[in-house]
Amino acid sequence: MKRIVPLLVVVGGVGLVLWAVVRSSAPRQPVSQPAALPASTPPPAAVTAPPAAEAEPIVYQFEDEAKMREFAGLWQQRQKTLLRLAVLRAYWENEQAGSAALNTQLETQYHLSPTGNYILDAEKRVLMERPAPAAGAETTTLEGQPAQAPPAGPEEGTVVHTFSTDEELQAFGNLWQQRQGSGVRLTVLKSFWDEEDAELTKLNRTLTETYTLDVTKNYTLDAQRRVIIERPAVAPAAADVLPAAPAPASPGAAPSNQPANP
Repeated sequence: MKRIVPLLVVVGGVGLVLWAVVRSSAPRQPVSQPAALPASTPPPAAVTAPPAAEAEPIVYQFEDEAKMREFAGLWQQRQKTLLRLAVLRAYWENEQAGSAALNTQLETQYHLSPTGNYILDAEKRVLMERPAPAAGAETTTLEGQPAQAPPAGPEEGTVVHTFSTDEELQAFGNLWQQRQGSGVRLTVLKSFWDEEDAELTKLNRTLTETYTLDVTKNYTLDAQRRVIIERPAVAPAAADVLPAAPAPASPGAAPSNQPANP
């Protein structure tokens, strides 16, 4: 997979093992455009089931074994995609919690506003808020992109925090780096999520158009009779969508008069 290297950095050792096992089990197919993931409870995997009662509705009849195997393979791809989405969601929520904690610490300890723009005067050991950059100016964002705007002079801005020692300045730099790293990881996870989400949408469309299935319903494959049977509905699960990233409770632009790690 073309973006597996960033993921190794993102999820670490334990998560890498789980991701590699899940990821390697299904072939990848290119998807042109992402689409919204339906809020649905995935039906059980397409496996052989005992003959159903006559009253159970048959929604599709396969012509032969080959057609049935083709459907089973498609359904298994969908189940594996759902599993990968579940793994990504777990990592996202964990990273999200860490990002929110870092933002809260920056706001509480250094009085940084979510919409503020800041510079760091290392010589005076002060953190200052300056006017917001002009429209179109590049700044360091939650995603961790480098700031490109030229540093403001030490006379510009309002002091919001004074560092008493070099050690305290270093601690701030380390905290800021953690925050930027968290933003990068969230961005990478979102990219993988969008890719898997697009794949699931494609699979759902094929199941709907080819086999007239409603992916929000519950089905069983009766291999003996080569039919798909609709089962009673099960309790709905949470929507299969990625939670929104927390609003940054820290500046939109990194201190530009000093590197994040002094």
